[in-house]
Amino acid sequence: RALNRLGAKGMSVDLLPNLAERALGRVPLEVAQVFRSHYEVVFNDLVLDPVQRILDVAISLCTLAVLSPAMVLVALAVRLDSKGGAIFVQDRVGLDGAIYRMHKFRTMTVREEGSESPAFADQEAHRITKVGRFLRKTRLDELPQLWDVLVGNMSLVGPRPEQPAFVEQFREGIPFYDYRQEARPGITGWAQINYDYAYDLDGTKRKLEYDLYYFKRR
Repeated sequence: RALNRLGAKGMSVDLLPNLAERALGRVPLEVAQVFRSHYEVVFNDLVLDPVQRILDVAISLCTLAVLSPAMVLVALAVRLDSKGGAIFVQDRVGLDGAIYRMHKFRTMTVREEGSESPAFADQEAHRITKVGRFLRKTRLDELPQLWDVLVGNMSLVGPRPEQPAFVEQFREGIPFYDYRQEARPGITGWAQINYDYAYDLDGTKRKLEYDLYYFKRR
């Protein structure tokens, strides 16, 4: 009754978590935990948008066709700069927790056999090659992921895909983390635009807050 009276007087009424989201451009985990029942209803009601998939296929196909000459030159530069293949392939966690093979231009020196344990990017900065540093700065290393978008493992826009070992670690230590798997991982997204690389657990939590904001408004 009180809300109806306020509405009749021309006052707008909104939920407190919505106010926090609009002010910050993210869903603070502290707020999400206090209003957990609200967010669980919202996130459990998410559905995949078929229009997004149509756009993914159309744009990735056209972009691959247009940029294929440039991608050949990048691949050649990677091969000439250091030993190893031009394409780096790694297992990542995608939609509904499925494991898929993600493709990028290689930006680091090849690891020795038996040293494949996952690590945050800043822990391996010493392995970045000269060409790799340029590719990372310009994001050109992400171009092969257009193929992953085309075949349906990724989307142009969505949460960044993580390695399986990291996902297991984050699921245990970060609330609401599982909701990242309700959408296809993306080449870019709201979290990538608003936050730099996540180098630790705290950075991952902050990126998740931006991902949750995107999910709610997608």
